[in-house]
Amino acid sequence: MLLSIGMMVKNEEKHLDECLKSLLPILEKLDSELVIVDTGSTDRTVDIAKKYTDKVYFHKWNNNFSEMRNITIGYCSGEWFFYIDGDEILESCEDIINFFKSSEYKSYNTAGIYIKNLVDLSNTNNYSVFSAIRLFRKDREFKFIGAVHNQPQWKQPIKYLSSSCIHYGYISTDKELMEKKFKRTSSILKKELEKNPGNIYYMYQLSVSLSMHGDFKEASEQIQKTYDYIKKKNIDIKQYFYVIPHISLCYLNQKEYEKSKKYAQECLSYNRDYIDAYFYLGYSQFMLKEYKESLNNFIEYERLIKDYKKLLNNPGNIYYTIGRINDVYFYMYIGYRELKNVDKAVEYLLKIEDKKYNINKEIVSIFIDNNMYDKLLEYVNKLIGEEKNSQLEEIYVYIEWYKIRIDKSESNKLTEIFTNDRTPYGKLNSIRIKYMCKDSDLLTDIENLLAVVGIEKTRDYYGDLLYYMLKYKKDISQFVVNAPYGIINNFIRYISVKYDDLWDTICDYIEIYAGNGDFASLKINKELCRYSLLLGKNKLGEDKFQNIFIKYIDIGIEYINKIYTDFALENERYMEARTQEEGFFMFLRKAKQIKDNDKNTYVQYVRRALEIYPCMKDGIKLILDEIKAEDDVSNNEFEQYKIRVKDTIKSLIENDRLEDAGEIIKEYEDIVKDDVEIMLFKSQISLKKLKQVNTNYKM
Repeated sequence: MLLSIGMMVKNEEKHLDECLKSLLPILEKLDSELVIVDTGSTDRTVDIAKKYTDKVYFHKWNNNFSEMRNITIGYCSGEWFFYIDGDEILESCEDIINFFKSSEYKSYNTAGIYIKNLVDLSNTNNYSVFSAIRLFRKDREFKFIGAVHNQPQWKQPIKYLSSSCIHYGYISTDKELMEKKFKRTSSILKKELEKNPGNIYYMYQLSVSLSMHGDFKEASEQIQKTYDYIKKKNIDIKQYFYVIPHISLCYLNQKEYEKSKKYAQECLSYNRDYIDAYFYLGYSQFMLKEYKESLNNFIEYERLIKDYKKLLNNPGNIYYTIGRINDVYFYMYIGYRELKNVDKAVEYLLKIEDKKYNINKEIVSIFIDNNMYDKLLEYVNKLIGEEKNSQLEEIYVYIEWYKIRIDKSESNKLTEIFTNDRTPYGKLNSIRIKYMCKDSDLLTDIENLLAVVGIEKTRDYYGDLLYYMLKYKKDISQFVVNAPYGIINNFIRYISVKYDDLWDTICDYIEIYAGNGDFASLKINKELCRYSLLLGKNKLGEDKFQNIFIKYIDIGIEYINKIYTDFALENERYMEARTQEEGFFMFLRKAKQIKDNDKNTYVQYVRRALEIYPCMKDGIKLILDEIKAEDDVSNNEFEQYKIRVKDTIKSLIENDRLEDAGEIIKEYEDIVKDDVEIMLFKSQISLKKLKQVNTNYKM
């Protein structure tokens, strides 16, 4: 047999099926076998394995990777041995097949492939790449050594194949997996170091494990200890070159940029083509604001990354920054921007393909901050020509965002520059220019533009059109009737920030159109009132606020009368209300119906309305204060009435008109119960009557 594919597995059900499926082309096209040794799986690993081979064997895990690899080799009968793990998936295998089909393998003892270690499934740019020796001529001397990070004892000559596989074994976002691997690997490494404390490779690997676990401080201390040990023992550092880039990375993770820079420079002193060292050095200098030096190193990184696979043809080389090219482009953009080289900054900004960077915002930012409006227009026209409409929309959003924040004269310049008839945005700016020039023809242009774009598809900065119509007291109801509330709200929020006179403008508009009872008018007038009450209350003044609130309630009640059934309204089905605001109007509608007949119940409904829509507390307070004021007046009048009645009773008693006094007391007690003074008057009347009886008796 030509080739044995040997695997040792344990609880690998997550990726095993896909892994084995990726091996099928090799098994079908070459004289080959698949041998799998299970070391104690408790999941579906064995069942999956048996779907692809009948050569499944069982051995208990003994905490030694190399021994288990060597047991696997013992079951293999092929002339060559190829090993792959259960969490690795072969991306391309044609070169492996051709290597054997062409008999090229006869000239070599070993072959390597590329391994891509994914770190984050949500970010495919976060990975490391290295060339791994995976195929070996299986002679009697071939074996693996090392309890962890087992190392094959391979022989020259070696052939590097273009085949590659993806490794899912170190996904940092899979916390359970990482914790499990850290505990397993670190414990084995520590035990091995107890036996052999001077094993530099294990010292290095312990730092790697700590770093992957997120223990950056401990990782830095461990690798520094390793480096110092090498120096103290006068060992040639080049024999353990991998220690140097790792120590630079550890200090980078610790944000100790001077130290990271130092070791990255040392790394490059031994290997001028080491990609990661240029990244670590460039990034450290970037964070230290050494922009010129940083850019020089990032330029080298960019040069080397273009053909990085040539640099991988060394079993000791592993690169962690291959997927960081977009980060480098962004740092270069910032660096050139800080150095005022706008053209180079834009050049690198436009190279970025990673969507985590908001390129459109940065484009607008750099051109506006440097008053390069013509360049911004040129860029926009390029996007128009390429019909990149979604990107254009985003650019326009950021232009508008900046216009609100820069000087008004500069904002107006941008409006003029982006005035053209090629896009709706250009037409919008044409209307803005007409408004500045007090050209009333803009109302026709507004109607035409909204007919083309559809108000439901517009961005918030189209709120200018709403403002212009309000200013010209144009009935806007028919233009917004089909607009979702979210669009209307966005318009009002936008113009509330932009125009200081908005609330007075709305008040003037409402005075004219508040009486319109059609649905479209009710919808927009309600929203205008609501936002005036919520956002403009500090600018309206008390009288205007009260006036708007009264209109808001009347409009709102009429609005719900149109959209809800009588059953829902009369039976107080406020739980079925679509919004809290509409439930609020339901209660106020009920309150209004009984106001004149039952004031106490009226107040209860008003308070229930406030409970479900507390943002209207200021308006509701006006209602409750009004009720209190009415009660105060009524109470005062009643007290005056009581005084007058009592004075009359007193006078009648004094003039011995006791029967008349008694009649008035009777009427008074029908209204006022348990009045102490009345009880005294009644006592006086009784005494007087008693005296009159005695006098008559004596006579």
